[in-house]
Amino acid sequence: MKIRRTCMRDEVRDLVVERILDGTYPAGTRLKELALAGECNVSQAPVREALRELEALGLVQSERYRGTRVRAADNAQLLEAYELRALLQERSAQLAVPCSTATLEDLSAAVQSMRKSVKRGDFKAHAEAAAAFHRLIVEASRNATFLRAFDSLHWEVRGRIAVQKIRERGVDDLQSFIDAHAAIVSQLERGDGVGAGRGLRQLIERVMVVIESESLPEPASKTALKAAKKMVHSKPRRH
Repeated sequence: MKIRRTCMRDEVRDLVVERILDGTYPAGTRLKELALAGECNVSQAPVREALRELEALGLVQSERYRGTRVRAADNAQLLEAYELRALLQERSAQLAVPCSTATLEDLSAAVQSMRKSVKRGDFKAHAEAAAAFHRLIVEASRNATFLRAFDSLHWEVRGRIAVQKIRERGVDDLQSFIDAHAAIVSQLERGDGVGAGRGLRQLIERVMVVIESESLPEPASKTALKAAKKMVHSKPRRH
């Protein structure tokens, strides 16, 4: 029963995340437990669990007597998570060498899944394959504490947010990220854990650059240009 409830919670969580990412639920939208439970054909318990998880991830905010509302993107929190991930992944790759044949095959399969999902436009599947790839490396480190820390950050959700941000820069960017994953597999095959760890850190730092670019204020020159265009196209007042 517990396993089934967890699955239902994940289904509700994924639905809410999808709607936040596609703009169906903009910041400030109130999420009603009863309505979500009815739509997903579940009780309110898994809905409540899903919303608690999303609150921990900073995607929603619950207030007493006011319910749960969608929050604006918290890029600072996402950056902190990726900074920790960079440390975990770099060291995990070093400890993972020599990799077993099974691990290398699973990593290669994850890369192929990323490529195929992008070709068919299934970016949710792409994010899931990427999360599986990175978890495999942490698992291969044989460090149980690393794996618990990695899992606690819920990369199945955070990864989808990052993929959305990368997509906004163009699908070509996703292709280059996939190529970087393939290069890491090649380094692990050669037994180069240090090089693979460095490649993972650089890959994650590229994601962080994308996230940081959203947090930067608009250049003054662009702001002035917009103001000038507004003045040009505005209708003159009648005296």
